[in-house]
Amino acid sequence: MIIRSNEMRGLIAGRNGEPHTLLGMHSLADRPGFVIRAWDPTARNIQVVRADTPQTYDMARLDGFENEISVHYLAYHLGNDSLQTQFMHILDESKSVSGAIRYDPKLRTFPYWSGLLTIRKPTGWEWSIYLSQRKGTARENDLSWGLGVNLFSF
Repeated sequence: MIIRSNEMRGLIAGRNGEPHTLLGMHSLADRPGFVIRAWDPTARNIQVVRADTPQTYDMARLDGFENEISVHYLAYHLGNDSLQTQFMHILDESKSVSGAIRYDPKLRTFPYWSGLLTIRKPTGWEWSIYLSQRKGTARENDLSWGLGVNLFSF
């Protein structure tokens, strides 16, 4: 069983009321055996210790969520086709940065970009700082910024 990104985001933000449904030791559904999952972004390594022997096993660090990048092709009816990429990177257990940038190959310009810094402190709080710019006609030209807060538990 692989943890989906929305499930991982819920763990990081403290929105999962039962983290042991995803973390810890679980039997494999499709074959004999088990999987052990742990999450500690500050750990250099994590070991599994067998209770019946002094033997230990190093856990492999998987980067299936720490970095996400996607690329999109956007086609519009008026022929303003463009490419857009989005990214997200977890800086540490309480901070992440994400953004998007759009490229118009016909005009060879970047008509849109955005960036977001998210800070999750104290537990249950999520603070956001957002900045974006859109270029187009004089009416569309815009530089925007914003501050936000989400409260997940109180």
